[in-house]
Amino acid sequence: MSGQEPYSISLSADTFLKTHQASGSIRITATDISDKTISQAKRGVYADVELERGLPDNMKQECFSKVQDGWQISAAHQARIEFKTFNLLDDFTSLAKFDIIFCRHVLIYFAASTKIDILHKLHDSLNPG
Repeated sequence: MSGQEPYSISLSADTFLKTHQASGSIRITATDISDKTISQAKRGVYADVELERGLPDNMKQECFSKVQDGWQISAAHQARIEFKTFNLLDDFTSLAKFDIIFCRHVLIYFAASTKIDILHKLHDSLNPG
C-alpha cells in the first residue's frame, strides 16, 4: 500500500455523496505493517503515471494539486484517513469497530489456517448489521 487504496475509497465516497446529494461523515483507517509504507502513504503524493490508471482528469484537477514530486491529494481527503502501522497477526482490539473493511492483496502471504484466523478477527471488528 502506498495510499492509493484509502484515497480511492475517499474519492469514491465523495462522489457517491455528491451524486446522491447526501451528507455523511467518513473516517478511514488504513493499515500496513511497514512504517516506510505508512510514511509514504501519509504524504499522498503520486506521479502522473500512478494517477493515469483510472482517475478521471476532472477528479485529478479537483482533488489534487501539482507539487514538485507529482500530484498531492487534497487536505480534505488526507484528513479523512488515519494511517497506522499494524500487523494482522496482532490483536485487533487496538482498532475501532468498522462498518466496512477492505482487505486487498495481503492474505496471499499467509497459510490457510492463519487466513482463517485473520478473517475471524476482521469479522469480529465489524459493527453489527
